[in-house]
Amino acid sequence: MDTDLVICPFVWEPPDRFAFLGNNFNKIFENCSQDLAGIASILAADTRAEFWAAVPSADATAGVWQWQGQCLKGGVAIQIGLQADWREGAWYGAFWSDRGSGSRLAQRHQTISQIMQRLQEGARLRQRLLATMSHEIRAPLTSAIGLLELLGQQPLSVSQQELVQMLTLCHRELMQVVHGVLDYSKLEVESDTQPELTVFDVLVCLEDTVDLLAVQAQPKDLALTWEGPAAPLPLVWGAQEPLRQVLVNLVANGVKYTERGSVTLAVAVESQDERHLWLRFAVRDTGPGIPPEHRARIFEPFVRLDTQQRGTGLGLALCQKMVERMGGTLTVDSTVGRGSCFAFTLPLRRGPWPDVPCYPWPVLLVSSHLDFAQRLQTLVAPWQTSVTVVPTGEAAIAHLMAHPCRLVLMDWALTDTTAELLAVQLARRWPQVRRVVVGDLPAYAQHTIGTVFDHRLTEPLRRSRLQACWQLVEAAPVLPPPVVAPPPQGKVLVVDDNAGNLLVFQAQLESLGYQVITATNGQAALSQLTHQPVDLVFMDCQMSILDGFEATRLWRQHESQQESGRRLPIVAITAGMFAEDRERCLAAGMDDFLLKPVNRADLKAAGDRWLRGAQSGT
Repeated sequence: MDTDLVICPFVWEPPDRFAFLGNNFNKIFENCSQDLAGIASILAADTRAEFWAAVPSADATAGVWQWQGQCLKGGVAIQIGLQADWREGAWYGAFWSDRGSGSRLAQRHQTISQIMQRLQEGARLRQRLLATMSHEIRAPLTSAIGLLELLGQQPLSVSQQELVQMLTLCHRELMQVVHGVLDYSKLEVESDTQPELTVFDVLVCLEDTVDLLAVQAQPKDLALTWEGPAAPLPLVWGAQEPLRQVLVNLVANGVKYTERGSVTLAVAVESQDERHLWLRFAVRDTGPGIPPEHRARIFEPFVRLDTQQRGTGLGLALCQKMVERMGGTLTVDSTVGRGSCFAFTLPLRRGPWPDVPCYPWPVLLVSSHLDFAQRLQTLVAPWQTSVTVVPTGEAAIAHLMAHPCRLVLMDWALTDTTAELLAVQLARRWPQVRRVVVGDLPAYAQHTIGTVFDHRLTEPLRRSRLQACWQLVEAAPVLPPPVVAPPPQGKVLVVDDNAGNLLVFQAQLESLGYQVITATNGQAALSQLTHQPVDLVFMDCQMSILDGFEATRLWRQHESQQESGRRLPIVAITAGMFAEDRERCLAAGMDDFLLKPVNRADLKAAGDRWLRGAQSGT
């Protein structure tokens, strides 16, 4: 073995972080920190300048990184250098030092090349492992969330509906934990891939985030709220899913570490022009704060400053990477004992203005909680609704005698009477007034919903929930219309080897008006297609006996031999999260793909794309 040649493999992520560093680092670079500045500090001045000149720029995403120089060890000149290739978001290579002659250049390059190949093969194996994990974890989650959606559509009591909603939110939180690990690794593997851009409503994104995490804030009695600009916002073009994930992670962190007080998610317009908005997102909490000596490390992966809290330590590292990919920088401002604020600004392209309903009538709110009243007034201001706030039931009666009103919202806990008694008084004197109670009702009062009260409004406030209340005013007091089954939309074949998924997909598609047949593998699907013509196929990719890829290829071969020239739309259902998984679907002859977990809205959108378009001749 050649003891003069020392090699240290590394994986370096710009701008200056070693994701991996071999054990021989200190044998090559003695008495220096394990970063580029530490290496440069032990080099001679002329060699140091050459070293820094060779370092790739932060935006370099291709090529070869090479450098060679000398340093003195014990009075002996030693050749040192590095060689690395760019792959999947990082530089994979090795440092080397050689006390011998320069005649072994070929041997050195061969050894380093073999090391780089092993490092890159490790990255490929990690990608394969992630793809397998993705399928095995996401597939059962699809069944679970689909079954919850179906359960929510059943005739349930108010308390049962709330339990289903809470279980759905908990399930989504579980999915976030699972996706956190997968997405962090995916960002490393696909660092060059740009996030998908869609048109979305920023305020709905904030509402969804707060709604999702309200169940975690309730046991601590935290005030979990969101704030938006006073002026209406247009829809925007941007990376909705990464933004939503960043907000969920930041708010979840705030709730986790805050024992009392509040967590607030806010968005504000920092600047704008005719085509773009620069929106500043901030998550403020009244938690313990972060000491200055710890702030520099909070964005490092697998770092948990509070060892008493559970978690992977990936949340903030993932947030930082995702914000950077969206064009922003995640910052933190914190004061020990007062709380923290995580913030970032994103450039977003203006989209169309959303449809805004118009409810130009007065509303009375009976509440002593001024914060709630202000949030309500801000949310309904675009609807041209005027809200009058009174603190007591007595004041509410006096106001209604002088100012007729069509909708009254009242706190369950009033200071001078009970909400139930006030609602009964309103029903007797003004039967046309709709009565809505605000807050959580005890078990003994659940029966009052639909009898004493027309509706119940829960926090956190959402525009969709408020609109449901406002629509009560417009609704005529007639019997509910009969449920009419939707007209037939076409015949669909669903192929999946998971019995739970088949049950969910079949029920969801039938509720959309489709006639559904099923198959449990690709071979059975081909048999079904031969005997029962269908209009659309939803095909799982990973199945036993015959997978979705091969089944699709065989069916396309069958079609090519027919005179009709008809091409059956086949939509892949896949857990593969990488671009190459989608390319594999299209290469097999599939026309479209849905990423697990798949919900009813995904199925509806795919059906609309392929069946409505075919019916209209597009």
